[in-house]
Amino acid sequence: MTSNSKDYEACDQLIENYLNNDAEPTLERFLNANECHIVATTQLGEDVKSNWTYRYTKHAKRKNGAHVIGNPDWEKLVLAVFKKFNTGPHPILQKPSAKALPSSPSTSSKGSNNNSKRPITVAMVNEYFEHLDDDKKWTLSTGKVVEDTMKKYAIICKFEHPVHSLILDIDDKMWVNDEYFTEKEMKEIEDARCAKDPELPTQIAEYLDSYVGKKDLESIFDHARHRLFHPKRESDLFWIQQSFIKALNLFYSNYLPITDHSETDILNRVWGIVQECFDVSDFEVRGGEKTSSASSEAKNASRSLSGEGSMNRKNVGKKVDLLFKSGSNEYGCAEAGKQMETDTTKELSECRFICPKTLRDMLMKLGEVQPKRIHDLVTVGFIFSGLRAKFLKMTCPKGYVCILETLGPISYPESESNLVPRLTSILILVWRMKKLLKDTRDVVNDEEIFIPTSKNRIRKPPIQSAFHFENYVSPKKRKTSNSSSSSNHDTTNSNSEV
Repeated sequence: MTSNSKDYEACDQLIENYLNNDAEPTLERFLNANECHIVATTQLGEDVKSNWTYRYTKHAKRKNGAHVIGNPDWEKLVLAVFKKFNTGPHPILQKPSAKALPSSPSTSSKGSNNNSKRPITVAMVNEYFEHLDDDKKWTLSTGKVVEDTMKKYAIICKFEHPVHSLILDIDDKMWVNDEYFTEKEMKEIEDARCAKDPELPTQIAEYLDSYVGKKDLESIFDHARHRLFHPKRESDLFWIQQSFIKALNLFYSNYLPITDHSETDILNRVWGIVQECFDVSDFEVRGGEKTSSASSEAKNASRSLSGEGSMNRKNVGKKVDLLFKSGSNEYGCAEAGKQMETDTTKELSECRFICPKTLRDMLMKLGEVQPKRIHDLVTVGFIFSGLRAKFLKMTCPKGYVCILETLGPISYPESESNLVPRLTSILILVWRMKKLLKDTRDVVNDEEIFIPTSKNRIRKPPIQSAFHFENYVSPKKRKTSNSSSSSNHDTTNSNSEV
């Protein structure tokens, strides 16, 4: 960030002093209050936004456990630095066209996502798409090749978009509005989805129906305690019963509505029912910003020994709030935020960009075990925004394209009158997600024998991982950028967690 360790310490102290003296600290307020100092200590070529965002969030998270970004005026700050050095145009001031720019992810406590703001080149796109076998691509009944059509859009994008990872969001109206596909072709793509909604077992459907019509806390409580289910032999019914009891407790204890609750608190108290659904199963659900091994492996695919210099640092995989595993395989993830609004910048980023990339990386790893049955596999994601949730399904029905399907949003109960209908909807969706993962796990566990040979030395996945910048930047360039300052090393680590 600055030129020596004393300057680093001064910047750290500046942030600490601000956090100690501002009752409602935000990154925006910090930048406004200390603009002169930031401009004076910024070095030529430094990424102002990434460095100061990373440093501020690191201290804020350590002090308060969470942080608020606000709406910093980065353009104003960068312009001030630009005038200081009186150099050529700064890349942050160059604005892409509206069509080419995807939704820009916001910064969170898990590090900023600068990938979507880093320019992407035609060479990068060509390199990602050149490995596709024409004979295995997805050809629609009209003769249009899905992968080739997606590449046309990928080439004109100036910044990273899910299309660069061959992820097709069937809810994105752009594909039809911009005439990449006709409505008939999009219908054919949607109909090809292999992850159908599982049917509820009769016992579960009947038990949920027994709550219908109950609109006050006491009648719901009396019904919930009327019968006792065995936690293991009747695990699904026990989970449903306990979910109703826990929801009642949130109302009895005046936990709702949420006010200043943290993301962790909401994830555990409200959405803990998702994790508990998997208690009696072959899955492990772990929270606390767990790193996805599938994401880590994908982001380090190009890492190798270097004979000309030091080895490149290992890139950190995506950190998620919940990680769904069975054995060493990963099947899904969840992200949580405390904002109630849907379609916020963070939710759009997580739901349509960051989480889908992680789900594709997971799907690729599962396909490596069962390459012939990649089209029978599904990975799932959960996006929690306060009391609202979206459910994601990722499949690869044909060719190399991964289809992203988003269900919801649906809301957690906010009053006793809507407790039964809302909670019932949530429980059915969560159960269906678990069933999809169980079916996928059964396919993966039906593994065939693989014996490496000289011609076929490793298992080769039928699809490639998501697009990751780390695999398309030459080692020489990475070494140059990383050696500019130790702060840039920190920023690289932060960015590599996306």
